[in-house]
Amino acid sequence: MRQLLQRTRTHLELMRDQHEPMKAALELLLKEYSDALQPPIRRMVNFVHKAQRLIKICETGIYSNAEVLKKLLNSPDPIWSMMPGLPVEVELTKALARDLFQSSGAVSGERIIIAVTEEGRDVAEEVIALCMQNQVDFELGIKDAHRGMVLINHLDESQLQKLANLTLEKYEGVHREIIISSSTNPDIKEQIDTEKRLIYRMMNQKIHDMAMSGKLHYTLTRIPNAHDAELDEMEYEEYLKLFFELCDQPWKEIQLAQEALKKKFDMSKSLHISNNDGTNITLNIEGMTFANSVIAKNIPGSEIFSAPRKDGVDGVVVAKGRFHYGASGIMENFRFEFEKGKLIKYSAEVGQEDLKNILEADNEQGEGTKFVGEIGIGTNPHMRQHVVNSLLVEKIGGSFHLALGSCYTYDEYLGEPVTLNNGNVSQSGTHWDITTLLRGKDGRMEIDGELIQENGDWIGAEFEVLNQGWGALAEEDQPHWWKENFSNGY
Repeated sequence: MRQLLQRTRTHLELMRDQHEPMKAALELLLKEYSDALQPPIRRMVNFVHKAQRLIKICETGIYSNAEVLKKLLNSPDPIWSMMPGLPVEVELTKALARDLFQSSGAVSGERIIIAVTEEGRDVAEEVIALCMQNQVDFELGIKDAHRGMVLINHLDESQLQKLANLTLEKYEGVHREIIISSSTNPDIKEQIDTEKRLIYRMMNQKIHDMAMSGKLHYTLTRIPNAHDAELDEMEYEEYLKLFFELCDQPWKEIQLAQEALKKKFDMSKSLHISNNDGTNITLNIEGMTFANSVIAKNIPGSEIFSAPRKDGVDGVVVAKGRFHYGASGIMENFRFEFEKGKLIKYSAEVGQEDLKNILEADNEQGEGTKFVGEIGIGTNPHMRQHVVNSLLVEKIGGSFHLALGSCYTYDEYLGEPVTLNNGNVSQSGTHWDITTLLRGKDGRMEIDGELIQENGDWIGAEFEVLNQGWGALAEEDQPHWWKENFSNGY
């Protein structure tokens, strides 16, 4: 933490000497530096958060625009110390932080990125404590949703590049990232300029490409917020309870079951999936291999994923439920029709314009958003309902998801060779996972004509942990929350 604080102070001093109109504000913050060197962690990060806000204003030169500066100063984004805590037991946040830190693979002497949004503060502080204990240096990327929109909307292209450079510089020489994210607060009334947002995303394309190729190892979680609970008609405390239960699954047994599943899929040429909503899709997976993803990348896990051949997707996918991507509004109930890999027709019962903006983003640059970059199959046995939360929904046991946009370009996944690259590239940086449920919908999944999953349940004793979770293990191995609530199974 001390290294980050020292780098932050140096940057502030440089800004003070270069930006006379902001000198007083910078000097005022620099006076807090000595206090920021002292625990607790919250005080330290609070200093960094204030500094990051000032540095963005200085580097972009936006302080010369009084109207925009006023918007930034009146932003509803809370400073770190004022962010709301999670209404859960401290041990739950500590456990999630331990999993994130261990899954990241961070080691002493290395510098990593910790990217965090508002709901992630408590977990992030626990991750920071682990970094300090293990002598891992880190950079912080603290997202201010409203302030970020204001800046993107009011910066010209050269200023946007300066803003992007601040992020790109953080990632220089960094190969690991821990992302503790949440959905955008719907109370933010600022509407993003979609054209400028696209320009800004493309300026940061290098980071996206590093993550998709595996050069940047990311471990992420997406903590539900109150808006997620409202959309999914759940009490927030109940939603968080579900989230932390999803994070506590028999991962070792799931890993073994998925390894057996992966072998079956790797040897197959064709995957056919259908349900009674109207989904009837065939994917050519010949020559592709699947990644066994438990919690190395996403917490909660789990899934296996690969990509179909770029021209090898034919048929219809009907995805029921509410969806969200990036700065879009809520969209509902999709229908997609594919022919020789390409999306030729699409519709949404709600949010058609948002859907169009996402899928037409690459029209003049290769149409990457019109092709599938990933086929993923959710396997978290405890997740059985559709939700808006983009990380949780793709993990539903008894579901699959197609990602429109860029494919992964890993040559290996956790040390094992894989073939995931089908050649599809989204110039806008899009990779959007869209989940379709099979459980409770007469779903059928066949590989090379063999029925391998029916109505969400895998066929074969070796996959029982994927169907029953902790219920497939001996009682003495089950956690107390499972025995208290699910002793009779699902």
